[in-house]
Order: sequence, then C-alpha cells, then structure tokens
Amino acid sequence: MKKMLASILCCMLLILTMSAPALAGSMLDFRYADSVAAFTEEGLARFQAPNGLYGYVNTKGEIAIDAVFQSASDFSEGLASVSNGSLRGFIDTTGALVLDYQWKYTSNFSEGLAAVQNADFKWGYIDKTGTLVIDYQFSTSGDFENGVAYIGKDSYIDTAGNAVTPEYPSAALFTIEDISTAYQSKFRVSCNGMPVGEYILDYGSFSHKNIVAVEGSESLWRIEYDGYRGNYDLYDAASNRLLMTGMTNIDPVCSEGLIFVHTSAHAYYADETGSMAIPPLSTSAYAFKEGFALNYLNDHCFFINTEGTIMSPMYERATEFCGGFATVKLNGMWHVIDTTFSLLN
Repeated sequence: MKKMLASILCCMLLILTMSAPALAGSMLDFRYADSVAAFTEEGLARFQAPNGLYGYVNTKGEIAIDAVFQSASDFSEGLASVSNGSLRGFIDTTGALVLDYQWKYTSNFSEGLAAVQNADFKWGYIDKTGTLVIDYQFSTSGDFENGVAYIGKDSYIDTAGNAVTPEYPSAALFTIEDISTAYQSKFRVSCNGMPVGEYILDYGSFSHKNIVAVEGSESLWRIEYDGYRGNYDLYDAASNRLLMTGMTNIDPVCSEGLIFVHTSAHAYYADETGSMAIPPLSTSAYAFKEGFALNYLNDHCFFINTEGTIMSPMYERATEFCGGFATVKLNGMWHVIDTTFSLLN
C-alpha cells in the first residue's frame, strides 16, 4: 500500500513538474495581459503580464519579445528602454540587449538621441551606439523636437548641447503686449497687427508658447490662457476670427478636417470653422487616426468614423490605430484588431 501511495505521489509530482512550464506560458499569454499599450511604427505593442513583467506583442497577436523585463517603454526609432532591476538599458526589435544596463533612468530616442541619468542623478544624452554626446549636467531633460530639447527652468539646448532660445512659430504672426496692472495680469494679443483679444490670467505669465499651431491646419491656432482652469480659444489667422472661446480643452491636432474639443458639459468634434461636426458621443476621445477615432463613454470605448458612425463593438479598453492595427480588451482578454475590427488572435 505504501509503495502504491508513493508511486501515485511520484506520478502526481511528475505531472505537476511537466505542466509547470505550460502553466507559466499560459500566464504570460498576451491575451491575459494586465495592460497593453498601442502599437508603434515598429509593429510592436508593449504589454504587462500578470506576473508584473513586460514584453512585446506583434500585429498578429503573438508574443514577439517575452515578458522578462521589470519595466519597459514603447519602441521609438527602433529601440526601447528596459530594466532588469535598478538599471536600464536598450533593446532592439528582436529583444536583443544592444545597450547594456547602466543608467538609472532613460527617455526614448528622439532625433537620434536619448536622455539618460547617471548615478549622480544628472542627465545627459547618448546616441544609438551608447556614446555620450552631451555630458551629464542637467537636472531635467526632455525629448528633442525640431532640434531643440527642454532642460528645465525655461532653458533649452540643441543636439550639440549648446544653449539656445527656441523659435515659436507663433512669433512670426502674433504680437503679445503685457498690459498688466498691480491688481491684474493682462495681455493683449494681436495677429499681423489686427487685435485678437485681451487675456486675463489668474496665475503666471503669457508668451508665444501659449499660442500653438493646430497640426494639420493651415491657419488655425490654439490659445491657452489659463491651462490650470482649462481655458482655450481657437483662432483662425486667415479670417482673423476667434472661432471658439472658453473651451476646457482643444486638441491641437486637426485630423480628417476634425478637431476634438471639450466644454465644461461635454465633448465633441468640430470642423475647421469651429462648428460642431459630430455631436457629443462620449465623455472623452482622441483625434482621428487612420480614419477612426477612439471614444470613451464612462467605462467602455468604441471607434467612430468621420461621419460620427460607431464602427466597432464596445470594448473595455482600446488603443489607437497605428499601421492599421490596434489592441483592444474584450470580455477580459486582450486582442489585436485591424481596421475592419476583426479579432486577429
């Protein structure tokens, strides 16, 4: 009897031992991920497995890079920042470690450079070979955009590390006059010599960085005059008209001729004249991307087309399309979809 019991226990132990790798594999299945990011241009989406580790999935819904990293960033310019503990390095799209773990913190690559922090908590910039191009010297770092990066305290550098003063596109059109009094911060804004308006700020100052060109439009500008409380205007330089005033948010992106805006009461899409093009459908939303916009309605989300028609099922969570693919959570499981909203895994 004892021999039989021992044999049974040995068999059970053998079965458990053999099934352990399969169990671990299923727990790391992309479908059971706790969270998933959007796809990047590299065709990879970062996910977090139930064990807390990070990996990457491809557009077929297959795990392309195993979840073995304690933290990870999205891919950018072919590389992603990952950690194996207290230090960070960079991997390529095959998952190979190309820049060894050696930095406390890192940013993604932008314009060929990435900000990295050393043991003394100072930031510098490296190129894709890991060569230190700009020495460790900054307490703050930002990504490069149009050859300029923000390094804190209204200071900027170029890709060689030289201090520069950024040129705001709005400076060519807009004149800002400080007409503040001892009791009120007030600024008069003109465009090509024509008055736009006078803006009262409850805090801070007003400069050309408060006026941002709307991407995808030839003449629209977003004016932020009290971002803390959420006050934005939409201005058309071609007609010298304020199209919207006092909005709680205006997305500085015009995609498919539509701009996502927020009022204190609801959110909707406006056209380039400032008129409502798609009535409120959601509590929050994103700009149109590849013909569709992701909208959230309380705890669920869906995709709409440029006519405002709901094109997809209701998902628990979703990401925007990139290269024709997006990730969605449906019935507690993550999937990859294409622009026909078919599940690919």
